[in-house]
Amino acid sequence: MATSVIGFAGEPLAVTRMSLPVHEYWHDIQTLNRRINKLLAERGTPFYRIYDARSIVDLDFSDILLWIAEEKEHIAGSLFDPRVRAIIAGSSPMILLAAKKFQERCCWTIPVLPTLEQALACARAHIATASATTPDECLQQYA
Repeated sequence: MATSVIGFAGEPLAVTRMSLPVHEYWHDIQTLNRRINKLLAERGTPFYRIYDARSIVDLDFSDILLWIAEEKEHIAGSLFDPRVRAIIAGSSPMILLAAKKFQERCCWTIPVLPTLEQALACARAHIATASATTPDECLQQYA
């Protein structure tokens, strides 16, 4: 499967994965966004979408730009959906570059944490406190 969504019962969060290259799987990104949108309707907002990018090693610059463009084109459930709070689990240099490019093009920060456990802890801390903590504060707390 090119994309996957793992939801957590009773929690407004999901872990998502996608395959590369993006140009071969862009329809799957739309499917992923539809699945997130359905979870949003069931579980409420804000909804935390954790991108599990720990195993992505072959990301290239064109994948980053195509991913941002595809997310922007189909807003419901995507990173551009104002109900979604994104977190990335991963630590490769290209993942860090992807987050930086997203910030440059979209004007907000996506926290990048090295482990899935840290990303889940960050999301759950936000949910538990119903905080309006900024992504930068999340990075400081869990980095």
